[in-house]
Amino acid sequence: MPVPSPVAIVEFSHSHLDCARAQVLFLKRAGIPVHLVLPASSAGQISHHEPPDHLYLLPTAPGFRGHWTKVLALREYVRSQGIRTVVFNTAEGNDVRDYCLIASADVLHAGTLHHTNKLRGSFTQRLISRKVRRYFVLMDFLLEGLPHVDGLRFSSFIPLFDPVCASPPLIKPDNEFWVCVPGEFEYRRRDYLGLAEELRTKELDKSIRLIFLGSAGNRDGENFRTLLAGSKHAAQCTLFADHVPGPLFDNYLRLADLFLPLLHPSTPIYQNYRQFQTSGTFFLAYSAGTPMLCDDSWQEIPLFQQTALFYPLGRLVERLNALARDNSPLLAQRTAIRSHPGLTFAAQQDRFLRLLNIDERQ
Repeated sequence: MPVPSPVAIVEFSHSHLDCARAQVLFLKRAGIPVHLVLPASSAGQISHHEPPDHLYLLPTAPGFRGHWTKVLALREYVRSQGIRTVVFNTAEGNDVRDYCLIASADVLHAGTLHHTNKLRGSFTQRLISRKVRRYFVLMDFLLEGLPHVDGLRFSSFIPLFDPVCASPPLIKPDNEFWVCVPGEFEYRRRDYLGLAEELRTKELDKSIRLIFLGSAGNRDGENFRTLLAGSKHAAQCTLFADHVPGPLFDNYLRLADLFLPLLHPSTPIYQNYRQFQTSGTFFLAYSAGTPMLCDDSWQEIPLFQQTALFYPLGRLVERLNALARDNSPLLAQRTAIRSHPGLTFAAQQDRFLRLLNIDERQ
């Protein structure tokens, strides 16, 4: 039986590493040799991931020369390792563009598009699409707004992985209700201000612990700390001054009772999330098999109708309190997630491999 040809998962930046994590798992568990290619400065962020067969760290140096050193190093690595398929974890940006300009035509190139509006009007994306002819997006609902472009193929997948139980594991008190808000503090992405206002004016059940799984060391995070300082519920909030270490992050994912995207119509880039991109909270919740609590406007998404819970704007704390006191709706949605045929690792792995046509290219 022939040995499958190796596949490279490539990320030029420090973003979306959990998406790369899932793709490595999809390939490894299908018996396909996988090379993970990252900037050298990202190596420490994947210590808790299942290791790829090969890890190649791209040289990182500033400026024009550093940029081309990195791009040329990738081309040489692909050639020297006999890699026939390159999948860009983020199929956007100048690094990907310039690599595509010099990449071999004998290699299949695919990648994940995290901002689908780049297909309309981005000259850089047009150049990338000369080589990257197969694109993934991260949720089904993003497929609806994609333009028709001759020669391009599209599919969606959810980057599912199993959060690991790191040592030592976190201990969650039986009387606490953990609500996780993943992501670095950015007011333009999530409605932290609306949450802060509700915490200032409403009673939060004493069992609830709000855990903000992202760096609060930036300006928005510091501002939110200041707002919390005036709230009687500050002690029920857990914030981190820097990047949350991977094993600790995974522990919180495993133990969360609920995930909170905080995506409201008033959020500055809310419409982008409805049309062009997804929140990492979506696939982190599905990886953990745990429900999300979303603003009512998200009820239009068919998958969310089956697997999420909702609240009217301005009544978030009220809904959290109700779920903390009676978790039966949560248990029902947890069962719906874990029994949904489209939310299994195997189903999403199959979607990923089918677009690459792995079997027919061996």
